[in-house]
Amino acid sequence: MKRVLLCFLLMAGAELALAESLHRGLNGAWFDPANDGQGLLLEVTPELGLVSAYWFTFDPVTGQQLWLVAAAPFADDRAEFEWLEVSGGEFTGAALVERQVRGTGVLETDGCGAVSYT
Repeated sequence: MKRVLLCFLLMAGAELALAESLHRGLNGAWFDPANDGQGLLLEVTPELGLVSAYWFTFDPVTGQQLWLVAAAPFADDRAEFEWLEVSGGEFTGAALVERQVRGTGVLETDGCGAVSYT
């Protein structure tokens, strides 16, 4: 339940008291039961200074399923994401991958033990 609530709060732009830096304790699958079918996978890799995120949601215009990916370096407890919709490509072929920017966001701590996503 704690992870569910945190995901909802992070995606809503709220703040929640946590550790003072981005860390592995944030890794995992996050979801809000009130938003069935949506969720977020988050992976913080401190030794690389990198945050990766995978957001499973729905297109606000078409209502179709939408999977977005983002990876960003973090410094000073802040990561600025550019959410991409990726299509095309294949595991064993040379097909080109298409990337479309679908939005941006910031994950950060405030130095007082709070984490926010806007």
